[in-house]
Amino acid sequence: MWQKPATWQPQVVVVGLGTNDFSTPLNPGERWATQEELVADYESAYHGFLDTLRTRYGPETFLVLSASSFGDIIQRIVQDRNAQGDDRVTDLDYGNAPLDLLGCDWHPSANDHRILSGLLGDRLAGLPIAW
Repeated sequence: MWQKPATWQPQVVVVGLGTNDFSTPLNPGERWATQEELVADYESAYHGFLDTLRTRYGPETFLVLSASSFGDIIQRIVQDRNAQGDDRVTDLDYGNAPLDLLGCDWHPSANDHRILSGLLGDRLAGLPIAW
């Protein structure tokens, strides 16, 4: 079995969180009174998660945040991180990709995964990394 060397660091971490987090309206009894509160909490938690990734993988690793229906939130997070000096956080917005979403419960189909992998490959090819 392969063992990670002590000095090994990945060059890229791709994050795909929350694809359907905002797909349903808030219900009575949820901890957010408004959609705006939910989005603010999501952004805060996302920043915390990115802090954890930075601690674990270091400042040289590229973090690619993928987004679909809420690309504006991801773009705002990327802009915040970049403004704080972390220029290795970027996004992959696939909100306009021609996906059929014919997988179970509107998840991506095999064809959608081919489209998404092509978009990700193109995005990674544009980063200054050595494979």
